[in-house]
Amino acid sequence: MVAFDKNSIVKYWLDLAKRDYQTMGNLFKSEDYVWGLFIGHLVLEKMLKAIYVNKHNEHPPRTHDLPRLAQKSGLEMDDQILEKLETISRFNISVRYPDTQQEFY
Repeated sequence: MVAFDKNSIVKYWLDLAKRDYQTMGNLFKSEDYVWGLFIGHLVLEKMLKAIYVNKHNEHPPRTHDLPRLAQKSGLEMDDQILEKLETISRFNISVRYPDTQQEFY
């Protein structure tokens, strides 16, 4: 059985977030805003998962739901921030599917 190494797992999530952040920036530079926003959601998700691991010393939940991750991570957030995370999560789900993606464009 492999031991749980919190520092390595936190680093893993933050390294992925950093790489995705660079990709997001490149997409925005090329004016591909929909995919830039999609990747932006992944950046936030991975950062929240790093926070979760750091706080709880266990693997994060398998979810893309940003408000849920934020709350489970123990972050204190006001309703306005939670609403923004909810909006980002809804956008992320809607652009995953071609029919709703076309509506967004």
